[in-house]
Amino acid sequence: MEEITPEEFEKLLEEPEDWLSDYNLKLIKEIIGEGFRLEICFNNYDYPLKRLIGSLEREFSEGRRRGYFTKKEVFHAIRWKTWTQHQRKRDIISKFDTNTPHEVIEKTRKFLDFLADAERQTNTQEFRTSLRDAINSISTSHKYKLSGVGIGITSTILRFIDPSKYGIIDINALRSLRKFKFKGISRNISATTYVNYLELITEFGKEFDLSPSETDMALYMHGKKCKRCMEDGCRNSKSKYYCKS
Repeated sequence: MEEITPEEFEKLLEEPEDWLSDYNLKLIKEIIGEGFRLEICFNNYDYPLKRLIGSLEREFSEGRRRGYFTKKEVFHAIRWKTWTQHQRKRDIISKFDTNTPHEVIEKTRKFLDFLADAERQTNTQEFRTSLRDAINSISTSHKYKLSGVGIGITSTILRFIDPSKYGIIDINALRSLRKFKFKGISRNISATTYVNYLELITEFGKEFDLSPSETDMALYMHGKKCKRCMEDGCRNSKSKYYCKS
């Protein structure tokens, strides 16, 4: 297919309805279908990783009920999002460490207030706008921003707050979308990009009865092509799905 520029790709991200054509839906079914088989293998192979996911979900669910997150909890989200990117992880942690524990509590409290307001919206456009405001409050605003916390880390926090509603935006997931239809990609991911991406993975997830977090993992696995799973071809006896090298 003809290659498109990063600018054109970014424009497509701003127009998610263009992604929902019958043609694109068929292609995404292929991507998610392959990626979901990889995800099952990945989770079966790395059972301790599944336990860690469960632990993080409980931690962030409890933090939301409490009304704020601690510095340690946000640190866990950073570690998860950057766990294979060692230099990037060091850079982000170095910036994040400049936030005081009190700042993290107060700014995440405000973020959760914005998020609660978004989830109260019944109109789709108002939800999109309010969710974008919540994301920007902690990742880009001058008043409430946490140093070291960008859109990707914020999406990770959202995913662990409620995996049935949110997913993580990741360059690998976007790469898997690019494989069929979108050949260019911009690394400049904005809050609007995330809101559109969330709408997309929610819609596509319905085709497979998957939550947004499961869909984003399938896209991530398809984009990254977990080498260990592909090489070992591990088998999950409880499922007809498994990796094949």
